[in-house]
Amino acid sequence: MNGEWKPQCRRRNLRTNEAIEINELMETLNSVSLNSDADSWEWKWNKDKVFSVKSFYNNLLKAHKKGRILKKDRLYEKHIVEDNLCNLRNSSNITESCLHLFLECPLVAQVWQKLIGHLP
Repeated sequence: MNGEWKPQCRRRNLRTNEAIEINELMETLNSVSLNSDADSWEWKWNKDKVFSVKSFYNNLLKAHKKGRILKKDRLYEKHIVEDNLCNLRNSSNITESCLHLFLECPLVAQVWQKLIGHLP
């Protein structure tokens, strides 16, 4: 309202850490200046800031090589999830690895087939 953020919480009193987070959020929001300029998209992983499938795959491969793609096999190793099985096929006892997720999973194979079938 009138260029100010004034959220209202209609629930229990905030815990100390929640109040601190709300105050930090409000400071961040109040420092933002909105204008009438048109919004635009930028692809931050490409020099010219334009999305391309090639840049997407290059960055996906880099993330995989650096171990930054968290599949269930890695989440399981870190004790974040209870099992490491693929959720796309609930009946299978197959580990959700990068190889399985992108190439071996029958459901993903169907997606690839549909995508490739629509490519020129």
